[in-house]
Amino acid sequence: MAWRRLTETDLLTGLSGTELGKFRSVALRDDQADPIDTVIDSTTDLVRGYIAANKNNTLGPDGTLPEKLISSAVDCLVIKVQKRVAGVIIDPKGVRKDAAEAAVKLFEQVARGLFAIETPEEANTEQHGTPSPSIKGRLPQFSKAQQDGI
Repeated sequence: MAWRRLTETDLLTGLSGTELGKFRSVALRDDQADPIDTVIDSTTDLVRGYIAANKNNTLGPDGTLPEKLISSAVDCLVIKVQKRVAGVIIDPKGVRKDAAEAAVKLFEQVARGLFAIETPEEANTEQHGTPSPSIKGRLPQFSKAQQDGI
């Protein structure tokens, strides 16, 4: 499976078109740009952060996610879109909230290397992963022979 961008079409698998239209219209002032792309981008960055936390994972091109994480990213995206409107979440039985929490748990497993993701065909060159410390011993400035008579 390939890496690809998270799209508004993906979002429509978690929200109905009517819901998205209502959230979009309520969340916008006349002079404000459509926030959906911004929320999609921030969700993508969040998921990529979990992927990058494991140095054994390889990131795909900027703005892309592995196909197998798209539906979990949508689960998080649905909550982000909804809470943008005065924190109102339409989730009477808590199904969406539970799905978003399960998605975060999956992302944590990806970060720990417990859930495998595919290697992208085109790798991103940015550095990622948790840096590990590098410790070097100090070289002595004087040899034993040089200290004779001190």
